Amino acid sequence: MKRFFLSIFFAVVLAGVPYGAHATEVGFVPSSGIWFSKQSVAPGESVKVYAVIINNAYPVVRATVAFYDNGDEVGIIKIDKLEQEQARELSLYSCRDS
Repeated sequence: MKRFFLSIFFAVVLAGVPYGAHATEVGFVPSSGIWFSKQSVAPGESVKVYAVIINNAYPVVRATVAFYDNGDEVGIIKIDKLEQEQARELSLYSCRDS
């Protein structure tokens, strides 16, 4: 799960930040930016993954957020318009086979 969290974090930060910008201006809500519908998940069991992203710097952000589990993409969410000082909660279901 730790790799899953880090993969999502980097996918969102890198997708939403223009080249040369600071990652702290567009990213996750600190300390609670990613969470799961269950505390532990067994192989083959589904879990809902939540992420919150924020835009504190740019007039409008458009991004593609990719969710990964151990390097395997499990879903993509496109954000068409996230205006300055807005936040958006994203979620998707994921099932880990092993």
